[in-house]
Amino acid sequence: MSKIAPTAIDVYKEKQVALSNALIQAKEKTSLLESKIELLAIYKLKDDCKTIEKKDAKGNRYDVHAVTLNTGEIKRLADRKGGGVYTQIAEAAIELKRKLFIYAEPGKDQFRMDNLYGEVTYDKGKLTVEFNPSTEYLFTELKNNFTKLNLGICFAFKSNGGFQLYKLLRTYMYTLPEVELELLQEEQQYISKEYNVSELRLQLGYVNIDQPEIKKEGMKNHPDSEKMVELEKKPKYKRWNDFYNRVIAPGIEEINEISDIYISKIEPQRGAHGKIESVIFYCQNNKSYYKGKEKVKVKNKEEKRKLTEDEIDDFIDDIRDICKGIDFKTKDLKVIAEASEYDKDKISKAYKILTTSDNINNAVGFMLKAIKEDYEESPGYSKEEKKNGFNDFNQRKYDYAELEREAVSQG
Repeated sequence: MSKIAPTAIDVYKEKQVALSNALIQAKEKTSLLESKIELLAIYKLKDDCKTIEKKDAKGNRYDVHAVTLNTGEIKRLADRKGGGVYTQIAEAAIELKRKLFIYAEPGKDQFRMDNLYGEVTYDKGKLTVEFNPSTEYLFTELKNNFTKLNLGICFAFKSNGGFQLYKLLRTYMYTLPEVELELLQEEQQYISKEYNVSELRLQLGYVNIDQPEIKKEGMKNHPDSEKMVELEKKPKYKRWNDFYNRVIAPGIEEINEISDIYISKIEPQRGAHGKIESVIFYCQNNKSYYKGKEKVKVKNKEEKRKLTEDEIDDFIDDIRDICKGIDFKTKDLKVIAEASEYDKDKISKAYKILTTSDNINNAVGFMLKAIKEDYEESPGYSKEEKKNGFNDFNQRKYDYAELEREAVSQG
């Protein structure tokens, strides 16, 4: 009895690859097989690469790193057993060699268009990928602003839209607490992420940025996504309904079925003349995925990282809008942000309770305590009905003098 050959999911089930968020969120034209080949090549770069010596036009020597994938490995990625995959491999090699990425340069307020690969060749059953030395840092020198992707999950995708959307959303999932298996899926905590539709088309790989006019716009420090989409000569799924039905909806279905992310709902946002201009995704940890793992504790602690100063400043600006009814000092907002572990929902909830409560002498102290002890409003409570807001917090008693002392010590 012949053995069943292992799939890419089986082989790489527990393997991970780390990528810069700038790369994951880049604008690119791509296919599913190309993306899977890229992930496997980057994974092999760490322990299975070779160094090739080259010369530039002036005869100066320089080194490039390269990895080789054999046909069997690529067949597993393509989930193909027959010989028809060879044409796909050759096409993927051509596309990878000329593939352009538009990404936000880490630490800079501008974008850059560049190649990730130099020579990409397919010969005698082997695909060799050489990495561009100037962009290799996007997956080798990672100290912050990166995401670890589970290769088993990534290689299980059968739709390009689902795979690319999964990668995008995965960069934000570290902010969620661990999955709570005793709760229903709809009771799990969530994060929300809004994408401009034009930006989403570019990031999911449905715009050919190699077209001359689009490429010209993409080379700017701050390329206009709307303009790039409008310049597409042969747009794919131009209407929102087509893009949703052919890319977004099938992608969400696949993400929810096979991955560690669960998209509970999306909310299209209309702009001028009723046109869908952006879409909000609501994401949770996928209970079904984690339930199948024994004694899982996925708080993403290994992925949790310290935010950069720029990210902290952006977060402070966001919560300043949430708390716009009170003129909090920046240092106080930073203390509140740290107490919430940079969770906007916790801050919004605490602020709502604050604004519907009486006799608050120290707003910062109250917010800190409300976040720390997870204050809850009583069912059916409304601002008009309140007489003494503090009596509505599940009948708990709080030491307001202590709150003020805590706030002073935190400042």
